[in-house]
Amino acid sequence: AVVVASAVSCGRLLLATSCGGFCDALAPLRRAAAGRRRSGSPPTTPAATPAVAAAVGRRASGDRGLAYFDVYEKGQFLELLNRARDSGEERSMGDEEKIQRQVSFLELQPPVERPAESPRLVGTWQLAFGGVGRALQIEPAKALMKDKANAGARVESVTLEILDASSSRTTISLAKPDGGVESVVQESTFKTNSKADILDEAAGFRRYLKLKYLDDDLLILQGRGPTEVYQRV
Repeated sequence: AVVVASAVSCGRLLLATSCGGFCDALAPLRRAAAGRRRSGSPPTTPAATPAVAAAVGRRASGDRGLAYFDVYEKGQFLELLNRARDSGEERSMGDEEKIQRQVSFLELQPPVERPAESPRLVGTWQLAFGGVGRALQIEPAKALMKDKANAGARVESVTLEILDASSSRTTISLAKPDGGVESVVQESTFKTNSKADILDEAAGFRRYLKLKYLDDDLLILQGRGPTEVYQRV
């Protein structure tokens, strides 16, 4: 199974896997030690996976990694998302990594089945997180930034409007070096798949997006680039 997130429970380091379960990262060491006790063999060092080796290293150094393995309640997660916007400062790399890890946890238990058909999807969503170290530069924005006319500009905001069950509007606002703001608006119809977890745009930016998570406040999408986290506005 692919490890996508981590947590600490009852003194054990747990790794959340892509299949939705949890495994004890130190289990191979525990089993090896138990086997030696039964056989009376002298202590040896069993082979360890990179995840196990990292866990052992942290324990040996006395670092429990609690900051790394924090799992936030939803209110705390929203506060973390909004902190940079409210302060006017850029997010620290540490905060961005925390957001990415929490996103991995949320994706394990999506609250809405067939999200592309859910009434919750309809509304206006603003991009709050576009990946570690990427600010708001999702793929359509990166394409716009390649235009020489946008040299030196930065992405100020990305807004996704789901107008109804089959149409959307995406607005990308660019802050220009001269202080002006230019907004690029693309409208499209979209279709979904048999699982109703895909938005396949027929026009506009022509994006193919997987709906990873949807509730009343958050929308998490996966396109060609990193995970995108949107908040309802």
